[in-house]
Amino acid sequence: MKKLFVLTPFAVAALAGCAPAANQIQHGQWELVQEVQSMTAANAPEEVRDQMRSRTGRPESGRLCLTEDQARRFLEFTKQAVTQGQAAACTFSDEVYAGGTLRQNASCPIGATPGAPAAGPARGNLTSVLNGRFTGTTFNATVVTTGPNIIAPGGGDMNVTVVLRGRRLGDCPAGAATPTPQPATNL
Repeated sequence: MKKLFVLTPFAVAALAGCAPAANQIQHGQWELVQEVQSMTAANAPEEVRDQMRSRTGRPESGRLCLTEDQARRFLEFTKQAVTQGQAAACTFSDEVYAGGTLRQNASCPIGATPGAPAAGPARGNLTSVLNGRFTGTTFNATVVTTGPNIIAPGGGDMNVTVVLRGRRLGDCPAGAATPTPQPATNL
């Protein structure tokens, strides 16, 4: 199972003496906390339901460094995280990264989603909606993913709601690696 980080997941280098651009989060080292608020997947096997129950309401945290370019084009960075690295196969709409508002809608064909059956015709789309607020040094967002159940094909719909919180800790440590977005869900 993959970890839930939207920036990643959410899914985030030192500025070298320049002020950050207005109206965006700052680059640097970030502490990220994600918490699965709810997960449902009709007809999922009992072991999967147990895993979902064990993750719900249990915050997970991590740290990552966000480059200056990633901070400037933050929604491009989150696309890979929200779509589990499959952004090229997805369509995006209603994207906002301004005035303290984060918003992004994604629609991905089931066959393009990791963990989904690859064979046969697509059975629809998974949709993810990211809504949140940000300042230069903090963000809070909710990602809601819905669509056909990829855990138990033919088993109805699945729904996952993840809350993401981040706060900038300062500059990235020397030699910090550029982050790779992680999946918004572990399904």
